[in-house]
Amino acid sequence: MKKLSILALAAGAVLVACGPSKAELEAAEKAKQDSLTAVMKADSAAAAEKAAVEAAAAQAKADSLATVAKADSLKKAEEEAKGKGHHAAPHKKETGPVRTGATKEGAASGSGAPAANAVRTGGTKSK
Repeated sequence: MKKLSILALAAGAVLVACGPSKAELEAAEKAKQDSLTAVMKADSAAAAEKAAVEAAAAQAKADSLATVAKADSLKKAEEEAKGKGHHAAPHKKETGPVRTGATKEGAASGSGAPAANAVRTGGTKSK
């Protein structure tokens, strides 16, 4: 039994002596934490780069839409200018003087000249 106890004690001593030391365990834990920190930094940098790429793409899209809108606006203005080219200003219908109080002789004559007693009223007709 004494041999068995000594043998068990020797095996236990070998196992304890062959395992990692406290310094080795601490070094392994520190390496693990450093690795996690490096991965987190890489993920953060990748996320920042992805966000920058997405922002640049969004800005490029906005710039493109603004360019298209500007081109459409210019095209519309040119088409309106071409459409108004032969009609530079809207035509006003010109009317002659309004004749009221004309005599039957003047109206019946058909000469178009106002009767002697016709009164110009400045564009309003009286009924």
